[in-house]
Parts: sequence; C-alpha cells; structure tokens
Amino acid sequence: MNLQSKRARIAISVLGVTALVSGAGAVVSPAFAAGTTLGFSPTGASATVVNVDPTTATGRDLAYGLKVTGIAAADTDPVYLSVLTGPAGEDVSWSRRPSNGNVSPITTALNGAALISATSITVDSTTGVGVGDAVSVAYGGGNATATVTAVTSSTVLAITALSHAAADNDVVTVTPVPFATTTVGDDDVVTNYVGGDNVYLGATVPGTYTLRFFQDQNGNGEFEADQDDTTPTFTLNVKDVTANTVATSDDLAFNVTTPATAFVGDAITATATPSVSLTDTRGTSSGKGVLGNELADLMHLDFTAGGTGSGAGGLVTFTGTAFTRTSSTTNAAGTISIQPLLDLSTDYAPTSQAVGVTVGSNGVDDVALAATEVDGKVRRLRNRDHQVRDHVGHLHRDGDARRRRNPRLRRGGQLHRFQRCAEHRQAVVQRHARRWQFDHLEGVLGHHQCQRCGQPDGDVQFRRGRRDL
Repeated sequence: MNLQSKRARIAISVLGVTALVSGAGAVVSPAFAAGTTLGFSPTGASATVVNVDPTTATGRDLAYGLKVTGIAAADTDPVYLSVLTGPAGEDVSWSRRPSNGNVSPITTALNGAALISATSITVDSTTGVGVGDAVSVAYGGGNATATVTAVTSSTVLAITALSHAAADNDVVTVTPVPFATTTVGDDDVVTNYVGGDNVYLGATVPGTYTLRFFQDQNGNGEFEADQDDTTPTFTLNVKDVTANTVATSDDLAFNVTTPATAFVGDAITATATPSVSLTDTRGTSSGKGVLGNELADLMHLDFTAGGTGSGAGGLVTFTGTAFTRTSSTTNAAGTISIQPLLDLSTDYAPTSQAVGVTVGSNGVDDVALAATEVDGKVRRLRNRDHQVRDHVGHLHRDGDARRRRNPRLRRGGQLHRFQRCAEHRQAVVQRHARRWQFDHLEGVLGHHQCQRCGQPDGDVQFRRGRRDL
C-alpha cells in the first residue's frame, strides 16, 4: 500500500490509528499499547493475609489493599480481575473503594435535620464512599437505611428514598458494599474502576493465589496479550487462622522469641514477627502500617504460670515491624509460658507455638545492709617486738600498739596513726625521722601517699607520746 496516497490516509483514519511515516515504517499511537504496562502500589508483587472472612467487620479490615497504576485518567476501558491459580474451585474476595477509600465504615453525627433530605445526605466528607454503599441513619426511635446512588460533591451523597424525618443528633454510618468474589480461573470486571481507586483482596480458604488486573481494549471480556494492558502477576498468600484445613503447614506462624534466660526480679519481653503483610495502600499512621495496626488490635501474647507477669489480656504493642509485650517483674523461680493468639470469634491460639522461659533463682534470699564491727587483736611476744594487726588483717612488726578503728603505731617515743587508701586499702603514714618499713605494708614510712595510686591522705596525724599505751 502507498501510505502517501489519499486513499491510504483515509483508510488509516477510519481505523482510528494515527501513523507516523518514517521511511517505510509506521509507529502506532501509544493509546493502543499492549503488554505489561500497568503496575501496583505498593510496588511489591505479593502479599500475605489471614483467612478471616472479608465480608465480616474484622475480615475486611485485615484485607490487603492495592492500587492499579498506569491507567490514564481519560481511559475508560474497563478493568478486569483475573484469578489465575489457587485452590481448586475457591474464590478471591475483593472490593473496589474509590478515591483512596478504606474498607471500614464511615460514621458522622448530624447537627441539623437539613442535612438529610428524602434523596440526599450531607456528611463530613465523601472521600472513600462509592456507589452502592449502604447508608444507615440511627436515631432515637430506630434505624433507617438507604443506598448511595451517586457522589455529587465532596460532602453530599445522592441516596435512595430514606423513610425518616431527620433530626438533630442523628448518627449516619456509610458501610462499603460487600466484597465480591472471583473464582479461580475466572475473570470479573471491577465495576467503575478508575486510576487512584483502591482494591482490597482476601480469601477464606488458605493457600497461594495468583492474579492479575488488565484493561479490556476491545470489550470482549477476555484477556488478550497482544491487545490488552496488564499488570504483572500478583501472588496472594493466605494463612489459616480459622482451622479451615486440618493441615498445620498453612497456619499463620507468630514466630515468638524471648530472652534465653531470666532470673527472679526480671521482666520478660516477648516479641512476635508473624508472617503477614503489615503495610498496604492505606499507608502508615504515626510511622506504623495501618494494616499492622488492625492486626495489633487482635493479637495477644499471654503470660501464664510462674511470676507476676502472668494472665490473659496481654494485648501487644506494635512497633511497625514487630509485636511486643513485656511482663511485670517475676517474683518466683519456675517456667513462664507465652501463648500467642488472635482474638477472633473463635480464638486462634496454636499451643504448638507457645514459648517457655525458665526463670532461675538468683541465689539471694536476703541482703543485710548493716555494717558489722570487728575488733583487731594484739598479742605480746616475749622474745621479740610487739606486732599489730591492721584493718585488713595483716600483722606488722616494730610497734607496740593497740588495734582500733584507726590503728596507732609507736616507735622510739613517737606515736604514729595511719589509715588505708580509700581505693587500694593501703596504709598511709606520717613522715618519721627514722625510716623503716612494715611487713605486708607496701607504703613506706616517711611518705604521705599510697604507693600504688599516689593518693595523699590529709587525715594522717603525727604527735609525740609516751612509750607505754
């Protein structure tokens, strides 16, 4: 075909293709690109969740949220979810939430009847509210319900007829539409999905599921690799916390760790690092993943037996990467068992994952703080000079003295008093005209300081005295 001819240009325009001619080639408009052109946010291609039913209040908060990225704002081609593999015949549950919407209900108090009409309702914010969400108005006499038919502004929702004359102090709750399900091997359209919306994923049957999202370019409802834009394959790992299967290999592992040893008087800190995702499209709050905070509201580390740090009700503290709990001070030797659990309608508390800590005795029954007075002894030797025993029990020659709190040594009519260096417990003595040395005494008479540390002692005294004491 001659691409320069008028006939050829007309044919190309009818097909809706803009061609750029460069020599003998043509470049197709990016609007018709196909392949793995879409992505995820968060950017990871896998997540791990627990198998709590997403249609329940607890389960929807534990679902994993993500966005499909790369969809142009003006692109109206429908987005599909394909569940590629997983346990045979089972489903992946999912829910689309618009504008960064959460899966938790939105509650607001009304301060005037004018905020509700027969077909509209005004709330603090419509962020995260979608068509099909359930509206419930609680008032003194009961409860009225409606369904969102449109989000008309940032604060106003169009609703189906509401059989209630609104009044002050009415409380309005907007509950997201129930999770839909897609069976393994099937494709389902994610109705009204546009770029920026959240999709929450979960499952009730444990196992490993793979899935993808794609834009159906030709409207036939099937994935065609040569025509459709698609995400990479996403892996959803689902852990059992409901005893859905007999096997334990698919159970959630808490991975509890504790100190190797402990003694009476210690407080014991247990740490759990369960094998689940802790952050998702909801991001963080105070630096901690919102998904992890939802899990922390259900997780316990219960200390039982031995010590005062025992008992149930052991809610954990979420650090952002782990879950911890510290016992009170242990008061007796023995074994403390730490049992992890999730507070569900039926608690998930695998006894095989309990961890024991042996608390040993520190060997001290009592501590006496009062000082004990000990008197020294002096003995007289007939054939040699007297000896004196100092503070630390050493005998010293050449002296006729009596043991006191500050021992005195006398020689040649001169009386000397010495005391120990505070650190090295050595004698410090006053200078004497006749230099002589005591056995077992590292200090030398005539020096004012300890021979090891050089510390002087200002309390050393010297005076003349009688020969006999």
